[in-house]
Amino acid sequence: SQLGNAMGFAASAASLAGKGVFETTSALSVLSTQIGADKSGRALRSIFASMAKPTSEAQAQLDALGLSFMDSYKNIKPLATTVDEFGAALAGMPAGEQMRILNTVFDKQTASAFGGLMAAGGEELRRVEGDLQGAGGFAADAAETQLDNVTGAFTKVKSAMSGLAIDVFQTIKGPLQSGLESLAEVIGGPLTEGFS
Repeated sequence: SQLGNAMGFAASAASLAGKGVFETTSALSVLSTQIGADKSGRALRSIFASMAKPTSEAQAQLDALGLSFMDSYKNIKPLATTVDEFGAALAGMPAGEQMRILNTVFDKQTASAFGGLMAAGGEELRRVEGDLQGAGGFAADAAETQLDNVTGAFTKVKSAMSGLAIDVFQTIKGPLQSGLESLAEVIGGPLTEGFS
């Protein structure tokens, strides 16, 4: 399904950002209506990445507006809260200035997606999340499984790469050590003889 594909793109970034299944799924659902299901996963992944580590330029803009993606405990704020805070901070500004600010805080494509979330509003994100929590059952299980599968697959890849590195090193360790010792003898012999 399109939601499953979108979740596949967003799940690892959502997990790293400390976002749960319901918040992630609600954001994907709202983004799907704003920019299309096929783009929502990548867009949400970029939003979470920008929130986790703003560029210095983005941080300066956030500071100028009195905004922060982090709460007092250094956790990323709920997306609905961030959407509401941006909406309040940008209210009354000309549309061009709002876009300039969003393009500074996010990259251009991500700014457009975040603008879509702002158009929907934090209340809509909360409503959809509440509906998902109320529904429970299959939708929640499917989303949780998708997150688990992506996170699990990522962990398996990291483990496999680590194992590969160890296997490669074990295979070349002997010849590498022998080659380095021979090189040391070749280089060391003439050098030490020249100084004695």
